[in-house]
Amino acid sequence: MERISADVLIPGSGEPVEHGVVVLDGATIAYAGPAAGAPATPGAVESRAAAVMPGLWDCHNHLMG
Repeated sequence: MERISADVLIPGSGEPVEHGVVVLDGATIAYAGPAAGAPATPGAVESRAAAVMPGLWDCHNHLMG
């Protein structure tokens, strides 16, 4: 499990959230929202960022070899 705390969380819809948290359970986004509503994550790897945009992925790939 990983917990990323950010000064600003930019969701896919709605307004940016100040003091946001993203919780990852493997490759799954388990939570993305205000830090006040984030679940407890004992033992999680913790990191910090100025801004996060959960749900983005690397679109650069080579499909033909």
